[in-house]
Amino acid sequence: MKSRTSLCNGTLLGKNIRRFAPLWGMFAVLLLLIGPFYLLRSGDQISIRYDQYGESTFVPRYFQEIGDFGMPILFVYALLCAGVCFKYLHKTTSAYMLHAFPLTRDCQFCTNLISGLLFALVPTLAMGLLDLPVILLNNGKEPFVPMLEMLAKWTLLDLFFYGAAVFCMVLSGRTVIAVLSYFALNLIGWFLPTVIQESLIEPMFAGWVGHDFTALSPIVYLSDTGVDLHNYLIYVYAAVGVLLMIAAWLHYRLRHMERAGDAMAYGWAKPVYAVLFSLVFGLTFGNILALIFSSELAGYVFWLLFGVSLGWVFAQMMLCRTVRVWKQKHWIGLAALLGAILCLVLCLRYDVFGRQKLVPTVDQIASVEVRTRGDDWRGGSDTIEITKAEDVELVRVLHEKALAAKAESPQHGGIFSSYRYYGEGTIYLTYHLKNGSTLKRAYCIEDLDVLLPQGRALYEKPEYAVQYYSRMIPLEIESASLEDTTSEWNPETEIYYSRPTVYTRELSGLRDAILEDAGAGRLPIPNQFIEGVYEKEWRYQLMIVSNDMGTVRLQITESATSTLALFEGK
Repeated sequence: MKSRTSLCNGTLLGKNIRRFAPLWGMFAVLLLLIGPFYLLRSGDQISIRYDQYGESTFVPRYFQEIGDFGMPILFVYALLCAGVCFKYLHKTTSAYMLHAFPLTRDCQFCTNLISGLLFALVPTLAMGLLDLPVILLNNGKEPFVPMLEMLAKWTLLDLFFYGAAVFCMVLSGRTVIAVLSYFALNLIGWFLPTVIQESLIEPMFAGWVGHDFTALSPIVYLSDTGVDLHNYLIYVYAAVGVLLMIAAWLHYRLRHMERAGDAMAYGWAKPVYAVLFSLVFGLTFGNILALIFSSELAGYVFWLLFGVSLGWVFAQMMLCRTVRVWKQKHWIGLAALLGAILCLVLCLRYDVFGRQKLVPTVDQIASVEVRTRGDDWRGGSDTIEITKAEDVELVRVLHEKALAAKAESPQHGGIFSSYRYYGEGTIYLTYHLKNGSTLKRAYCIEDLDVLLPQGRALYEKPEYAVQYYSRMIPLEIESASLEDTTSEWNPETEIYYSRPTVYTRELSGLRDAILEDAGAGRLPIPNQFIEGVYEKEWRYQLMIVSNDMGTVRLQITESATSTLALFEGK
């Protein structure tokens, strides 16, 4: 009789299900509480909540909330599923016993992997199916598509979290280290680059514009944006989870059972763990020490290196399970790590590669965007896009002056002059180069007067005012009001008061009138570069409400005659 090799053993699968039935039951009860039981309690809301099209809004909103709520649940539950299915790898007796059975390693791994997936997916599917009759009995409208979307979200999330948990369980030889590795794997993609950026790059790179690394951490990114099937990243995360399962399977086939009890079961993982732990611990703890003891560059670097050294020692203690780590020549790796950090610090501080002083030439620039914090009631979105060669040259001169002003600043190079905390006098430059790349810089200038000639020359041009107000004014206006902000003294009440608001119904030509004033130079862009020049003319405040109920607030000068002429009784 021919022998057959199976990738899933029914006996082992059934044993896993029976042994870990309490875990399955706990998850099922939780899903019942947030699913059918919640719907039974809120059933009256299903049939009475309708939107303007007459369709129920409760059903899609409910499944959307459940889909988002599933992320923290699956984050923890995936670790529990992987833990109960693969914890035998962390004890020598259980590892030897299970691998003495007449089962191939592929069969054991796949059976345990499938067991953990069933623990999450079967209760989720059951919850979705139980939701349907409750919704339909309460006259809920079209629950099938929202329910399927919710199940798809939970499945994609579970693929990543469970894949990461299984990989960490196989990678390590101790459960505590596996749990720490799982949390690190989910967070370190965002945390470590952010710490390096804020601790090393920002304090020493004049003009550095910080990057957002939240997309590298699913738990952080999806917490901010919500779980949306239209976001391609959720599919990327699920694919990464599948790749981690494959990587775990490949490592499982090569795993030495005597590694049970070790912090890491594979040699390559030890230096990686030590370096990552040392950087996270060292840069975080080093910054705390620098905040307490020193803000000078030399002292700051010293405390960073001290924190990294301390983190390296702690990492080696966990890996070797002893405090006598210096007898094992771990200082060689520490010296290499400290040398790399010191080299990076010196390269940034003295601009070895010339990136800080880089100003693209006119023939390299396709367009450039200039922005300051401004004073336009919309958070400083006074961006203007420049393509004309003569104006691009003005931006280059402005950039060079900003570099010179920053180089003379006594705060340059200090840790607490972090360039992401911008205040008044900040200018943002975004170059779109002809080779397809983008160069971003931001400078906080204490004395903005050095940039005023070029800044005013740009922001006083009518063509950029038209560009600005074309972006600000909605195409369809619902209502508009004009307020005279001039304050007058009332001797009777002894307080200043503003003149009342004046309303108008003539809205059809409001957008055209504003653009006409901007194109004629009668309505400049509220901006730091022109503060004081038009101070007496900024008399009116215009509030515009669009058809989608969005609100725009603008300052209007007295010279904007076409706009003011539309308001009766002004």
